[in-house]
This record gives sequence, C-alpha cells and structure tokens, in this order.
Amino acid sequence: MALLEIGMAEQRGDNAAAIAAMRRTKTSPSRDHPVLSASFALALLKFYEAALAQARAANLPTDIRALQARALMQLPYIPAYWADVADNYERNYDWPTAFPFYDGAFSLPAQASCAAMQDRRARLKPIRRDFPDASLPVTP
Repeated sequence: MALLEIGMAEQRGDNAAAIAAMRRTKTSPSRDHPVLSASFALALLKFYEAALAQARAANLPTDIRALQARALMQLPYIPAYWADVADNYERNYDWPTAFPFYDGAFSLPAQASCAAMQDRRARLKPIRRDFPDASLPVTP
C-alpha cells in the first residue's frame, strides 16, 4: 500500500505524504524490493532541498542514481526503468548517455504495449530524425 501511496503523493507533488509513505516501507518485509527503489527515485526527483533534508533525517535512501541502478539491475526487463534513467540524462542534455538507455528500453518486448514508452518514442522520433548518428539504428 505504501508503494501506491508514494506514487500518488509523487504525482500530486505532496512531498510530505511521499516521505511518510517511504518511511512506512522501512518496516515492510518488501522494503528491499527493487520496485520500491524505482518509486523512491521518482519521488526524490521532485524533492526540493527541504524535502531531501527530511528524507535524510528519516534515514531514507536519497541517492537517485543508486536507487535507479538497483531497480534496473534487479529487474532489467522493465522498459520504464531504462527510460527513467535515460530521462535523467536527457534533463541534463547528456544525449550520448541518454540514448543507449532509451535504446535498451525500446529493445525490450514489454515496451510495445506500454503507453509511456510509445509517448517517449514519439517524442524522440524528431530528434532521431534530425540527429541519426545520436543513437543505435532503429529497428522496425
């Protein structure tokens, strides 16, 4: 339940509720599940310094890259985890690093039925068209 609460709070921009839900996961038998790592990372991306300080004070993990890497290493077949990492690099205009992660996401069978991945593919299409050497060749 806390996992859903983290996601809902993150979508609402309610950092206090996200931190409260994150704290509840510490006592869960599933506290080390990689899905929680991915959820924590997405919530942390929206935290300002005050919320990050609260998360650190609550002894919650706050290293976004480490959380995403953990989720990706333990569940490598989930395209959204690859795309979440790519999104972080894209935000910083680090396209040479972002594209291999997007390529990894787009290579997985599950991406075909994922609306979020289809949206990303459409968003990246003009970039790939204008800069064809920026990523791996697109396969049909």
